[in-house]
Amino acid sequence: MRVLVTGGAGFVGTHLCSALIDRGDKVAVLDSLTDNYDTAQKLDNLAYLMSKSRIIFIRGDIRDPHACDAALKGADAVFHLAGLAGVRESIQKAGLYSDVNVGGTSVLLSRAAKAGIKGIVFASSSSVYGNGNIPSSEVDVLKPISPYGKSKRTAEILVSAFGRAWERGAVSCRLFSVYGKRQRPDLAMRKFATAILRKEEITVFGECKRDYTCVFDTVDGLLRALDFATEGGRGAFNIGRGRGVATLELISLLEDCLGRKAIIKKAPMQPGDPKDTLANIEKA
Repeated sequence: MRVLVTGGAGFVGTHLCSALIDRGDKVAVLDSLTDNYDTAQKLDNLAYLMSKSRIIFIRGDIRDPHACDAALKGADAVFHLAGLAGVRESIQKAGLYSDVNVGGTSVLLSRAAKAGIKGIVFASSSSVYGNGNIPSSEVDVLKPISPYGKSKRTAEILVSAFGRAWERGAVSCRLFSVYGKRQRPDLAMRKFATAILRKEEITVFGECKRDYTCVFDTVDGLLRALDFATEGGRGAFNIGRGRGVATLELISLLEDCLGRKAIIKKAPMQPGDPKDTLANIEKA
């Protein structure tokens, strides 16, 4: 099977492409290589993938129908991971987040319909739940509290409508705080570890818990979602560990691993950040 992975040069995307290659799928990557963090890391990710197997790489934006058409050529299925991430930054750039995450998804889906793909898996986020029930279940009422969360929820609706309208498989996977090798520098675990090693201050915003999920488990869930989607399956699934870890507990674990003490500064919760995240993973 040939699979297009949008955002395939990113953290989760690289691990996902690697797993697809390992199981014998042909991989195409559509990625704009935005500078939201060091582009050199994304290029390193691509070099790693190309060292494993020949992949098709197209540098392009999901808002560009021509780039989507080129990337979708011959594709049987799509993993849609491309988009802008980050709750706090979305508050400052709400219009851009809507344009990329919603508008880009709309363009990709319209071109995918014409390309005749069998199914699509969209990488959504636990941010769609906001400060809802803990643990969060797929049957809960969704109340996102950030522009990022709202953009992901709107994109989910578009993916669901695509599945119904074109009678194709369409799955949204709500990812919970993914961590692991090649992690983005702005994500908590890498950010905290780097600060500890450099003896820099860590700002802890409020007393919150997150459902940290190993990237290998996340990828396993995404692959199963793809197989489900290509058989016509539809719906939303939580992809998490099912355990909440407090921020201070995480820092303590990192201190043990690194053999150094953290310098901690406490601050109030930031707008748009949910207090806790925890996945109910019974459905998955």
